[in-house]
Amino acid sequence: MTGITGLMCGGLIIGSLQSPPPEVKAPTIPERVEKVEKKVEVLGEKVEKIENKLAWEYVGTRVITAYSSTLDQTDSTPFITAYGTEVREGIIASNEFEKGTILRIAGEEYVVEDRMNARYPDRLDIWYPTRQEALNWGIRTLEVYKK
Repeated sequence: MTGITGLMCGGLIIGSLQSPPPEVKAPTIPERVEKVEKKVEVLGEKVEKIENKLAWEYVGTRVITAYSSTLDQTDSTPFITAYGTEVREGIIASNEFEKGTILRIAGEEYVVEDRMNARYPDRLDIWYPTRQEALNWGIRTLEVYKK
């Protein structure tokens, strides 16, 4: 007979036709600590993402171009920015934002460390190592955020 867990004899169960349930092993303290630490790590990452979203101020859309270190696109010191630093990936030129301002454009972060010709007061110019990369960027109008 299925479903019978024991035989009744005078109101007492005197046997069982099913095997006993497997023992449930309680987690050890180190296992519990590890589980809590993983949850704290996940929560910390979520808090960091929220803080990052709150830290960025939307400044609007801007025309964004690109340049490389060639004499026809720069002055007589093509590898030195207007602020005296060496060009490198992540540099952006701006007349609108102060030196050191961090801008987020299309999910990438750039640091203002160069200036542009005065005729471009609100345009941004991203530095690329090669002329071809700058040409590939082209001219785009994108949303800009600053930290």
